[in-house]
Amino acid sequence: FLGEKLEQLIKSDTTVFDILPGFFLHRNRQVQLAALEVYVRRAYTAYEVMSVLQENLIGSDIIVVEWQFLLPQNHPNRQVAYKRASTSSSGMIGKVHSLSEDLSRLNITNPPCQRTGVMAAFVSFQQFEVMFDSLMSLFLNDPELSPMSSDSSSADLESIREEEPPLIMFTPDSPGTSSAQSLNVTEEPIHIINVGLMDSSLAEEQDEILSKKLGDFVRSNIHLMNEKGIRRITFIIFNENCYPRYFTFRARHQFNEDTIYRHLEPALAFQLEINRLSNFTIQLIPTQNHRMHLYLGSAKVAEGQPITDHRFFIRSIIRHTDLITAEASFVYMEREGERIFLESLDQLQVASANMDETIRTDCNHIFLHFVPPIILEPTKIADKMLSLVSQYGIRLLKLRVTEAEIKATIRLTPTSDKIPIRVFLSSDNGVSVRVHMYQEIEDPRTGEIIFQSWGPPTGPLNRQKVTTPYPSKDHLQQKRYNAQNMETTYIYDFIEMFRQAVCQQWETYSKQFQDEDENNESKLTT
Repeated sequence: FLGEKLEQLIKSDTTVFDILPGFFLHRNRQVQLAALEVYVRRAYTAYEVMSVLQENLIGSDIIVVEWQFLLPQNHPNRQVAYKRASTSSSGMIGKVHSLSEDLSRLNITNPPCQRTGVMAAFVSFQQFEVMFDSLMSLFLNDPELSPMSSDSSSADLESIREEEPPLIMFTPDSPGTSSAQSLNVTEEPIHIINVGLMDSSLAEEQDEILSKKLGDFVRSNIHLMNEKGIRRITFIIFNENCYPRYFTFRARHQFNEDTIYRHLEPALAFQLEINRLSNFTIQLIPTQNHRMHLYLGSAKVAEGQPITDHRFFIRSIIRHTDLITAEASFVYMEREGERIFLESLDQLQVASANMDETIRTDCNHIFLHFVPPIILEPTKIADKMLSLVSQYGIRLLKLRVTEAEIKATIRLTPTSDKIPIRVFLSSDNGVSVRVHMYQEIEDPRTGEIIFQSWGPPTGPLNRQKVTTPYPSKDHLQQKRYNAQNMETTYIYDFIEMFRQAVCQQWETYSKQFQDEDENNESKLTT
């Protein structure tokens, strides 16, 4: 397969996760391998994939794809690792334990942010059960199970082994702790497993029944999973002409299902910034458009207190091939941004109509993430979003949307460096719209990624971490919501209305004064 064609498929803006699984078990092994690799590279677009290798499970012809990747700079787990590194008494950070010693030629320095993954597809759940031990044996540090390509000679493998010492992540007990002693310290699991199952009997099962069946199997092997350092295992249930279903079981949850990520590829969760919803108990709302992810958030309150803050969070990832000119970037952003924005409103409208009457949402939030870089001035993004708000303002008010957020990576010129930026548009009172733009930078003191205001005015998130959770509704917003439900205006919002009216009067006067000035000048010249 031509690399260029696969690259186009990886960056394609179309939804391909419903098509790719159909090729995981293709009779042509090259097609199988290409489908698995495209899946991995597309899912991990926001990560730095260092290598993708393949081999067969022992005693079978099942292809296993193994990849190694680094967490992005602004990933919350990477920032946690940075904190651990900065507080280490020894100042020494161990390396990351790879899938096997032969998986990587990399020499990773602190902070530890390396992960390894394995993915394989099976024709049935029974076949997976039979091959499970063979799959887990890949995590042994055994040169015979080297994930290097089959044509690698033993001499090549031996030379790699000599160049690279064992890669293992640990936290030393003390400055004098030896490596051997450090292995006894509790290690953070860093391996992930993706299991594709093309089983028609599973495809017909209801989610809860299927989750229990998969969870029972995983938990029956919990000691082995912990011993091998498995961070999570995700089952991808796919069938022809159907969008795959995802069930993820995490070590931090004792390998119970993480229902927030049900039917969502976990690698995409970072791009959707699900961790920023931590102030809410969230429930996944099914949508017809699989490019959009809709969650109903209910604010976390003290036990026994009523929940008065319910809101929708709709989040979308926008992919595209690299745009090499500023004109193409602006046209794409303008058209695709508006289309996804309108589709988001449609999904919100459908979800609101189907909601329980006892739950009334407010402060709904729209999040759009442009993944590949675009050549654009951030002010153009803000201007376009303002025009959309002006055009669809009444609909936004009816759907109780108070904030829209755009995340993108821009280049000011085709050759300039990439700049991660964020544009926020918010309107708490429905009268005025505030626009705040930020650049994502690294705090030199903490190593964390923070927001820095892009030009005046300075935004409320300036110098705050990019992982800062969305705040729940405050007392003022609750009173405003009650007033709006009674079809009136909250008293303190009249101040903003007066301010805008005065500004408009001054603008009108200034324009008239300028016109009179120009007329007088023209008379003098004649």
